[in-house]
Amino acid sequence: MTYPGMDELRTALTGWLPQRGWFAANGREMRDVRIRRATELVDRRPAGGPLALLLVLEASFTDGGAQHYQVLLGLRRTVSPELRRAVFAEVGGHAVYDALADAELVAVLLSTMDSGRDVDDLEFRSVGGIPELSEVHVRPISGEQSNSSVVIDERMVLKVFRRLQPGVNPDVELHRALERARNPHVPRFLGAVHGRLDGPPTSLLTLQEFVPGTTSGWDAALRSLAGHLAGESTADVAESARALGEAVAAVHRDLAEVFGTSSLDPASITCELKSAVELAVDSAPVLAPHAAALQELVDSLAVGHDRPLAQRVHGDLHLGQVLRSERGWVVLDFEGEPDRPLSARVRHASPWRDVAGMLRSYDYAADHTTASADDPGTTAVRRARAWAETAKRAFLAGYESTSGRRADRAVLDAFVLGKALYEVAYDARHRPSWTTIPLSGVLRLLEARHVR
Repeated sequence: MTYPGMDELRTALTGWLPQRGWFAANGREMRDVRIRRATELVDRRPAGGPLALLLVLEASFTDGGAQHYQVLLGLRRTVSPELRRAVFAEVGGHAVYDALADAELVAVLLSTMDSGRDVDDLEFRSVGGIPELSEVHVRPISGEQSNSSVVIDERMVLKVFRRLQPGVNPDVELHRALERARNPHVPRFLGAVHGRLDGPPTSLLTLQEFVPGTTSGWDAALRSLAGHLAGESTADVAESARALGEAVAAVHRDLAEVFGTSSLDPASITCELKSAVELAVDSAPVLAPHAAALQELVDSLAVGHDRPLAQRVHGDLHLGQVLRSERGWVVLDFEGEPDRPLSARVRHASPWRDVAGMLRSYDYAADHTTASADDPGTTAVRRARAWAETAKRAFLAGYESTSGRRADRAVLDAFVLGKALYEVAYDARHRPSWTTIPLSGVLRLLEARHVR
């Protein structure tokens, strides 16, 4: 279906797209933006009413290649002062804005999902029915990097996958499986929308329960750290971290039961680590003088001849992906590392990769808190490091006790180093001012010549 003013809209999107925080091609020169599809989501709107469009854009680059992005747009002839902030263009006498800011259009999305009908070739599906709402209120979730989410009436969370890759997103696939397994450590899965991108079904949107009364693991850690630096005990972080380790083990248990297990080639772990060193050095040239030492450290972490267990895992586990709630720890966002291709994110991996991600996250929180300290020997830095070590020991103990697995130190140490290197490369690309935080972790690993 085509609409008047699409050429004007494409021009406006060409300038708007690179300014989005979820645009994953920062630093590349964009050659063109093409509208691959435009689907109207309001099929019986009143005359003069708002129009909702789901667009799939193809951004091509002067250095070759292309990326696909999804945007949900609202078009109105007149907009309220609240919506005016979201407007980025005027096309054909209509104001154009991000539809996630418009509660009326979000309600249309929910209604279409609840009906289970197809629109063009888009499949709108709900699980168990969407709770009836007398009036829809939307609140954006801030701080996201690769997607956009809104809280609906403090009861549901609607997530829009921004950069699209052909295939079912792991956040949908794994979340749906854990819902069927009745795992208590994930929000209820309420539905999803799929279309087709270059053939296979592709995840566009997902809807899940909003868990009230929560604190992100990151915020909880920073508060605990602040209290510890002020002289409080580390008993709270030990208890909390152990419970989180138990929750992660329970998630892994159900994923292994649903998707099965396999084994990893030990050489693949070493090969991946060496690639991580190269990427981190390329992304953060300050590491260049340490490249040889890092490769030596990789060699010293050779993981032997046993084939480690592999299964489906979270893939990007850290304190920002978990919530502390009245019902215990809740794990979110099963997409995996956003900079990895989808084909890599859906492969079996070692569960110790997730464990290493959380161990690194406790270190990251401690280094973030003391990033401005000039002297690593200060009392604050020593206390922060002690807090991190307490948290890591407790998390690992909780995981091992619930999973029944003892960590292979060589495998775990390799994944900890790999995660630290990934953080350097990620922060250098997406939030350069934070790069010194994971850098300090990598250099500490080098200085010790072993992890932890």
